[in-house]
Amino acid sequence: MRPLLPPANRPKALADLKSFPEGAAVTGTELNQLLNVTRTAMQTMLQSVGRIRLAATQNLKADAEELEILWWTFGGRRDGDGETWEELSLGAGILAGADLAARTHFDTPIASAGTLLQRVLADVAPADGAEAVASAAPMVSAGPAGPVHPLLPLHRAVRQSDADVGSADGKIDQWLLGEQFLRETLLIRRYLSS
Repeated sequence: MRPLLPPANRPKALADLKSFPEGAAVTGTELNQLLNVTRTAMQTMLQSVGRIRLAATQNLKADAEELEILWWTFGGRRDGDGETWEELSLGAGILAGADLAARTHFDTPIASAGTLLQRVLADVAPADGAEAVASAAPMVSAGPAGPVHPLLPLHRAVRQSDADVGSADGKIDQWLLGEQFLRETLLIRRYLSS
């Protein structure tokens, strides 16, 4: 979810600032009070500007992610300029999920990830889970070495080059493979960064 830009707060300390009549003598105590009020007001404004800057940076990052994903979707090719998804056939879903994960800058996929994968993989036939994994395994990085948790079935299958994924008839829609691989990749990335 995109952060909203926080409101710029007017420092309360400015309300306490008293004005001095033209040509009046100012005592050291009054000058120190003025300096303290000004210092407090500046700190409050700097904090406010910092919050606005952070929110604007996150919004720019989200915009960049969305734009990159949209161009990838309309391009219809692996890595933006590689093979078409139809040419990749069996492993297309897993590879599309890996591609989309590489373009996702946040810890969670965009809300429309499944719809975008359906669009990208619309012309690719459903595949047997084991065949899809075997086809994609040589072309996708499954992450760091070591055991993969059983709740990440596609990453485990790609790493071991076997699969126990699919439906009763052995076929599964490619976009579902892609969406699951995307989720697993983002979970692994989040786990490794914490």
